[in-house]
Amino acid sequence: MRTAAPQPLQNRNGAKNALQKEDLPIHGWYRFVLSFPPHLVRQYIAKLNIGVDDLLLDPFCGTGATLVEAKKNRIPSIGCDAHPFAALVSRVKTNWAVDVKTLRATLRRILRRAEAETLGHGLHALSFDAAMLREGASAARNGFQLTEEEEKL
Repeated sequence: MRTAAPQPLQNRNGAKNALQKEDLPIHGWYRFVLSFPPHLVRQYIAKLNIGVDDLLLDPFCGTGATLVEAKKNRIPSIGCDAHPFAALVSRVKTNWAVDVKTLRATLRRILRRAEAETLGHGLHALSFDAAMLREGASAARNGFQLTEEEEKL
């Protein structure tokens, strides 16, 4: 009796473990290879009928896939992880109260300081972003200038 050759593991589980397009904005910026895929977490939340009146505990939260999905569904959650970097990533992914003004001001301050350091060493500007964020910068500085067509747009 002949049996079919076993399929490679990636063909059987590849789609199940892949990050889905709708999960990229939150889960895509940093993904640990051993983390649960968010759609699997959603399936467990639904199957276990976990809701807003429950408290979801993830004692090995890693980079926070379960905590993010709980937050998206307004389910209170608590997580911890022994690895400090994983815990940091988890906290960042679940902190949605970002003050954009403060964030931009901090970015500008960092770029100005970094650019001053690089220029002080005779190097060119760091990036296009640094040039665009520079307050009061002329359009032609560092070779970045819009064409007439681009200006009209």
